[in-house]
Amino acid sequence: MRERSPAAAPATDLIWTVPNLLSAARMVLSIVFFVLVERKDFAAATVLFLLAATTDWIDGWYARRFNQVSRLGRILDPLVDKAIALSQGSVHTVIVRDLDSIPGSAADYQDGSTDTVATPTCSDIFG
Repeated sequence: MRERSPAAAPATDLIWTVPNLLSAARMVLSIVFFVLVERKDFAAATVLFLLAATTDWIDGWYARRFNQVSRLGRILDPLVDKAIALSQGSVHTVIVRDLDSIPGSAADYQDGSTDTVATPTCSDIFG
């Protein structure tokens, strides 16, 4: 049997559905993800991000498969997706910000001893 797209599935007014609970859990995971990134625990943050991405797929599949598409889910799921995307963007910001501390990065060549042209560092670019 062919699965219907979320737009074709009738939305209900139910709030306490499995997909909505998964979306709510994903929102909490995105907050924990921010904390892990701030603490520079990138391994745990990566695992958490993969878990959040997996639950995103599962909640959509579950909603369609078991006819639990809800009005709240149609709002909550994209909202949480944006929170996860924002948190992923924060990882890139932290990585770029911390590039100056990596040995052999552009910051090591600022004195001109190795490189005749001073390469701008991330701090020069981003403040």
